[in-house]
Amino acid sequence: MRYRRFDDFVASDFFLRSEWVKEYGVRIYVRKPMVALHSADFEIANVEADKPGKGGFTKFLDEYEQKFKFLHENVMNERLLDYLLRRGYRQVGKTDGLGFPTLIHATCWHYTDGEKLSSF
Repeated sequence: MRYRRFDDFVASDFFLRSEWVKEYGVRIYVRKPMVALHSADFEIANVEADKPGKGGFTKFLDEYEQKFKFLHENVMNERLLDYLLRRGYRQVGKTDGLGFPTLIHATCWHYTDGEKLSSF
């Protein structure tokens, strides 16, 4: 399978809502939000690394967090969860132990926050 780069996905037609992209040896399933449930620019639904723990996803975030804010959906990997929390993401949605955590960049609003605050 041939993967495009994230920049190409960002510049793609509005109707292309989701796609696997590849950056730095990491395949990322990314979506453009279609409803106003949060203020993140993109949703990351899956991450697969050729060599986990070697910094590929860090390089991706270092490059693209300067321009975009992300929501990370259903984070199943404890190491990744801890890493994203250290990076300034916060957990949103249910925190009752059912399902996997979803994290959003700390500067973003999420519908579970209640009313949209002017600081977001």
